[in-house]
Amino acid sequence: MNTAEHIIEIYLRLVKKSFTLVDVKVLKGNNRQLDLLSYDLNNSTSYHIESSATHRLNWKPNMERLIEIFTKKFLGFAKPKAKRQEPFLGEILDTYNQFGIREISKRVICVWYSEVKIDELKTELKKRLDKKYHKYVNTLEIWSLRDKVITSIVKEMGTSNYEDEVLRTISFYREFANQTNKNAT
Repeated sequence: MNTAEHIIEIYLRLVKKSFTLVDVKVLKGNNRQLDLLSYDLNNSTSYHIESSATHRLNWKPNMERLIEIFTKKFLGFAKPKAKRQEPFLGEILDTYNQFGIREISKRVICVWYSEVKIDELKTELKKRLDKKYHKYVNTLEIWSLRDKVITSIVKEMGTSNYEDEVLRTISFYREFANQTNKNAT
């Protein structure tokens, strides 16, 4: 689990009050893995989250990059030169079922920041993909690590000494900002 995935996992646990699984290997998926699976018992919402985050704005994902992430990570499409060209969607769905998740409520691409609007992305995906994939497109969301995830963690966290090293680092930064009158959110 990389740092961005760790922060997203904290967000799901602390803010969304969800159970989480990280780095889930796709059954018969030829070394494919899901960044995060999560389930929120309070509102029966299941999540499959894929992270593609860098904090440099010049690397923010454009429409083509988001389409590539969605088709590869959520539908299991292969790279053009791969031996197997058949999507791994069946294996991804089997992996959800392995953990008792029959249907994913939300498929989330989490990036540092993106100017691509979700409705425009969904429209473009539906233009390019066969209709059998449209139900998966309908569940897609984009989360901003910068504007949604970290900000929500900072607002939700208390003043306790967290054992999780990433959460503890965010807590230190929040207290630094509070004590020196700098804005943490």
